Amino acid sequence: MFLAVAISAIVLIFICLKNNRGKTLSKLNKVSLIYPVIGGTSSAILNLFILLLLSTELSESVIFPGIAVGGLILTTLFSVVCYKEKLSPTRWLGLLIGAAALVLLNM
Repeated sequence: MFLAVAISAIVLIFICLKNNRGKTLSKLNKVSLIYPVIGGTSSAILNLFILLLLSTELSESVIFPGIAVGGLILTTLFSVVCYKEKLSPTRWLGLLIGAAALVLLNM
């Protein structure tokens, strides 16, 4: 998997540099490079966390539903807290049904 990600990164860097036609990296918007780095780092940490969880005595039938539902709940809580999004009772019910569906699908 690491090899596939490394090859993809090299190909994408080559395409990016070819499309910029002589522009140097310093002329590119350096702020736009921050978000992919943050996303890749958080993804690597999450994958490491999953591998560490799998090496414990917990069953996969507990770990994977927990990860799937955890992502849904954290995203919802983030939108409620940071963006002050108001969720109606119907949307909370939809969230509950979606979480239950994820648990059932991952068992």
